[in-house]
Amino acid sequence: MSKAPTFKLKQYLHFTDQLVPADVKWVHKYVSDPEKVKQHKFLPFIHRPMKQRRFRRPKEGPSPKNLNKRAKTIKPRSINYANHLDRCIYSHYASKLVEAYELQLKKEPLVNNA
Repeated sequence: MSKAPTFKLKQYLHFTDQLVPADVKWVHKYVSDPEKVKQHKFLPFIHRPMKQRRFRRPKEGPSPKNLNKRAKTIKPRSINYANHLDRCIYSHYASKLVEAYELQLKKEPLVNNA
């Protein structure tokens, strides 16, 4: 193993077994091997809709009286859980993409003209 694992073990419920610290070595080896990832059969996400209260300032204006009054609304959210091994693969490749993106930004920084 050339680098430290680019994923963290999570303890959420799923229909697959949770990964434990003893699994880190083989999981890191597995997710770092492009051939194994290419042949990996990804499982579908477990989907769970969730409603979350959202607080916003009223649109009446920023008067000192209204700062503490917030409009309460419900925001529906779609939560998806990946299988534990799939999540490690996603995490590994996400970190590789971020690393490549940051190198590109150092070469050609983005300029916001807004």
